[in-house]
Amino acid sequence: MDTIDKIATSTVFAGIAAAVGGLAGGIAGGFAEGIAGACLGAALVYALLWGLWISDAASTKRQERLDMQQSCGSKLTLLSNQALEAFEALPRNLLGAEEILDQAEIDLKDGAFSPFWDSVERATTHLASFDSGLRTITTNSKQHRDTASILISAGGTSPSRFPVVLNSTENVRLARASATRLMTLVRQAQRNFHFATIYEQRRTNQILVAGFTQLGEAIALLGERLEISITALSAQMSALTQNVDALHSTVTAQGSDQAQRFKHALEMLDNIQRRRIPYPRRLNDGAY
Repeated sequence: MDTIDKIATSTVFAGIAAAVGGLAGGIAGGFAEGIAGACLGAALVYALLWGLWISDAASTKRQERLDMQQSCGSKLTLLSNQALEAFEALPRNLLGAEEILDQAEIDLKDGAFSPFWDSVERATTHLASFDSGLRTITTNSKQHRDTASILISAGGTSPSRFPVVLNSTENVRLARASATRLMTLVRQAQRNFHFATIYEQRRTNQILVAGFTQLGEAIALLGERLEISITALSAQMSALTQNVDALHSTVTAQGSDQAQRFKHALEMLDNIQRRRIPYPRRLNDGAY
């Protein structure tokens, strides 16, 4: 029972006791005493009603706090799950881009004009999706921090730490190298008349990735966009880490499933960075 409830309850009981006492005094005494007792009883009945109103208001406020805690808890879970799913997609998109760029190099050497640009478009889509994932993680991290503050101010318990931690941003910087590799291949192809002719026919193709409208735009701006997204994510992770003691429990409080999923995705990024083939390729983790 909180302070408001205690005050309300005390007021109610005091009103009941005083009203009964006033009524008894009125019965036992004369007319004047009866009037005084009746007035006192009326006043204290009013106090009784006031106490009931305070109690109802306190109950409403308590329910509002509980509703806020539940809402914040649900939002925190959603934000964490979305961020973790976006992080798990990073190595898949990066590996996909690298494999397709390997094929693009072969197509360029073989003079396969259309297949080359098909590969370029697919690799661009993978890298643009990688960028979109970084932005999702950054946005969700900010919202997670703000929502955690609201939850704590509403009397809730400190939530688990955001599932993507600071040192993971170092591993995502290798996407910048993939974007550079893509641009290098495109420039090499554009020096060939036949490749350049096919490119002019395709550069206005729509690309179904947030932030870009056409293939040519995505190729030209992808590297810069990735650098901005990586820098923003790194800054947000730093800010989150600085406030972790005030707003979050330690990383060990994360659900074991979340922690394992994050660790696995991080290992896949590390494998790609070392030019190894990740576990999903049916080889042991770390095999070449």
